[in-house]
Amino acid sequence: MLSSPSPVTPTPPSPTTKESRNLYCLVFTSLFSLIFILSFTSSSFSTHNSSSTPYTIPKHRQKLFFNNPSQSSTQTQPHSPIPPSIAYFISGSNNDTHRILRLLYSIYHPRNVYLLHLELTAPQSQREDLALAIQSVPVFQTMKNVQVIGKADFAYHNGPSSVSSTLHGASILLLVSSSWDWFINLSASDYPLVTQDDLLHILSYLPKEFNFMNHSSDIGLREYRRMKYITVDPGLYLSTKSEIYYATQKRELPDAYKLFTDTAVFPVMIPFKLVCSMIQSGAAFGSKFLPDDPVLDHIDQKVLNRKQGKIVPGGWCLGESDEDPCTEWGDRDILRPGPGARRLERRLVELLSNDTFRSQQCIYQ
Repeated sequence: MLSSPSPVTPTPPSPTTKESRNLYCLVFTSLFSLIFILSFTSSSFSTHNSSSTPYTIPKHRQKLFFNNPSQSSTQTQPHSPIPPSIAYFISGSNNDTHRILRLLYSIYHPRNVYLLHLELTAPQSQREDLALAIQSVPVFQTMKNVQVIGKADFAYHNGPSSVSSTLHGASILLLVSSSWDWFINLSASDYPLVTQDDLLHILSYLPKEFNFMNHSSDIGLREYRRMKYITVDPGLYLSTKSEIYYATQKRELPDAYKLFTDTAVFPVMIPFKLVCSMIQSGAAFGSKFLPDDPVLDHIDQKVLNRKQGKIVPGGWCLGESDEDPCTEWGDRDILRPGPGARRLERRLVELLSNDTFRSQQCIYQ
């Protein structure tokens, strides 16, 4: 006797690749926005009463700021992820000592590590002056997270020595500390458009392996115009600066591996044009500022709340002086993000909403 076949439930059609990417981006963006909104209120209104051990608060004042001074200083407020750490490599040339110090004061945070580099166009005396200036700041001395390169490199912007110098800086930072999560390379002409509390707060909700580089094997005209030329960069092997030499001969592209081009897609850098458009862009940094540009004073006053010659105050600063609250400090995990975090969050949501972002991203495997 033959039995009738069981009814077959039709299988729903699988979504297309584009639909999958759109769904992924929609879910990721929605979750990121929800987490940010919920966490922003918690972080913004956290008080100095967070339970932790201060670094340099006098003992007679500890009870004014902490409920339980015996707890570890590495604890953070409930329901907030531990902030990440950023490794900064800051480079400058001759007579850039003042600009590097100003940039350092504007991006300093105890969780981060900093490496300062004056290239070989600057005399050794300027490196020594820079090191002495760092040693004169109490918080730098205590945290020991700011270093100056003593043996400098040449870095030609259009040559491989620029990449070599950056890799050299990253390797030194790994020797100094291997606990940082992101690497940011800045020049003396760059300046922040958000506070470190803003930036660290946003990065707290991103995966540590997340990067902001696009890559493409479609090198187009670059193959003929740039990649086949033989370039001799004296910054790699000479101790005196001279011009880059471009040979007339061309070489064949390698066949053992494939060449890719890349661009930074994270709103880290934006060239200075109009200060209002630049700040509202959501970028974390502006670039190509002139020395002592009045725009920097505007950014200090209106965006960073930084006094001249002082560090940008953050949640870790506990001093009672309005002039410099960072003369005393407490839990470095406490963040107080401001409007800059909202601008940066909007920019990141726009970036992650682009369904081509993941397909073009350079993913570490």
